[in-house]
Amino acid sequence: MKRSLSFLLGLLFLANSLALAAPPKRVKQPVWNLSLSDGISFSSTMAPKAIKQVYMLADTTNVIEIAETEVYWWDITREYMADREKKEILKGKLEVLKNGKVFKTFERTSFSFESSYARIYETQKLLTGEEAREAHKRYKERVDKYWQDYMEYSKKQAEYEKAMEEYMKNPKGEAPKAPKPPQGPNFYVTEPSEGFIVYLPRGNYQVRLVDSRGKVVPDTEKNVEVWEPLRQGIGYVARPESRWTMQRQSTDPGESLYAQGKETVYFSAFVQSQFNEFKYTKLSKLSQPDSGKGSQYVYKWRPMGAVPEDYKMEIIFNGKLLKTVPLEHFTVEQIPGPNLGYNIVKAKDAEEATFTAYEVPVEKQGTYILRLRDNYGNIVPGSTRVLQSIPKVNPWPVYVMALLPVFWGVYTIRMRRKIKQV
Repeated sequence: MKRSLSFLLGLLFLANSLALAAPPKRVKQPVWNLSLSDGISFSSTMAPKAIKQVYMLADTTNVIEIAETEVYWWDITREYMADREKKEILKGKLEVLKNGKVFKTFERTSFSFESSYARIYETQKLLTGEEAREAHKRYKERVDKYWQDYMEYSKKQAEYEKAMEEYMKNPKGEAPKAPKPPQGPNFYVTEPSEGFIVYLPRGNYQVRLVDSRGKVVPDTEKNVEVWEPLRQGIGYVARPESRWTMQRQSTDPGESLYAQGKETVYFSAFVQSQFNEFKYTKLSKLSQPDSGKGSQYVYKWRPMGAVPEDYKMEIIFNGKLLKTVPLEHFTVEQIPGPNLGYNIVKAKDAEEATFTAYEVPVEKQGTYILRLRDNYGNIVPGSTRVLQSIPKVNPWPVYVMALLPVFWGVYTIRMRRKIKQV
């Protein structure tokens, strides 16, 4: 009996192993390839025949591409996968219906994405037509120029190292200066592609692909829910000049920020929105049916892009307006040579900038109020923050207090030894 049971369990284990090792079944079908805007960037996801519900953010541009390819279910990550290399673009127009009537029709157009890294939470741009082709050409030219500059820099660096070797043999006079490395492009443009650029207001729609005769292409229909965030505000990323890589993010208008002693703090501002977490998750994980489950009633703050460049920041100290500062571009320059450190200086333009921020000098101890005003002179809702300036703490007393037990232990051991010797 025991042998029979062991034999049956072995067969079940072997059958289960063979089932897991078998390749997933592939089915050729129409697939929606989506680039959905989350307000700041575009997330790529897909919706095969089995997924009928699509979620989009209202009043934003989104990209839909409908193609026929092989689709299979990947059980390890529990999501649908598609073979994008063998896809065949389906021709036709995108038809949007609302309450059973045609609301809009979209034609296919060329597009590309442009991403910039200079400004905090810079919105990824969707470029179309000739603008997309020109932007990609400009990006390629900028990359080519960087590599040309880098080759020149490599030659100068080799000459510098050779000169330093000679200088170290007889270190008299001024030492050779290290060359400055070139800065690569702080933006990226994708190669132009084609798709439907969709822009819809809030609502529920039925979207489908129709051919040249106006007939619906089978298995291309989806329900699309276009939704809005719950509320909006302003968030900040604070960078102290002495520790510019140690950033602090502030999303709550009621919280206070702190500065130690006299220092300059750079505030990068961004627009933020509070989203439904379930629908927000579906913008990037639509191919995973279980994604977002359990978060239908959860709302979180998410960045939505940089503030307009014409916004100005007011700095109020102890109840009085101290100054108004504009949004400026800054670059971080590493100090060349053996000395470690960096300098934060104003950049020539956005393409040369490391980051964009409001420069806030903290010179006195007290309470600073920071807030933004738009180009009409209105205070931007949710942009007010409290910045407390506190004195720098001398760390040496803390270190001494921490070492007192060690000194006391050494003293006690020495005294015990003396007593034993006596």
